[in-house]
Amino acid sequence: MFGDLCALRQTLAQCLALGEDPHLCHWHAVLNGILPSYTFAFAQVRQALDWVDEVERILDVPLPTVEEPGPGGDAVALEMAQYLGQLADITGLSPWLMQFRNELLALSKRYWSGLFHCYNIVGLPRTNNDHESLYGQTKRQLRRQLGVSELREPL
Repeated sequence: MFGDLCALRQTLAQCLALGEDPHLCHWHAVLNGILPSYTFAFAQVRQALDWVDEVERILDVPLPTVEEPGPGGDAVALEMAQYLGQLADITGLSPWLMQFRNELLALSKRYWSGLFHCYNIVGLPRTNNDHESLYGQTKRQLRRQLGVSELREPL
């Protein structure tokens, strides 16, 4: 978002170079006044996103198939542990980034025991989102057919 706003400011500057317009001049001045104060905050968000992207890269290795067994859960867990250890060792973080890192580490710790089975068992999906989606869709359809807003009985 910050990059898009900076690109918009640059586009406004290019348009103003071609000719003056009071509305464009106003928005260019607004962006010039506001964006510098958010540079640091957006840099922190970018850093946090880089951490999440790296976790995603680690977990996004191909799942095993009969033909290709893949790296295995232990290898993925080891790479994840090494990366999270690197994150834990970073010093000099802002309070917001420190809180974000601590929450990322705590979330990883909570899910650790069930996170790597899918890399060892052929056909086991990474998540149960598909099953949850089917369950939700079934509930919605049943509510529509019955004409009720809430189901009191379990499916």
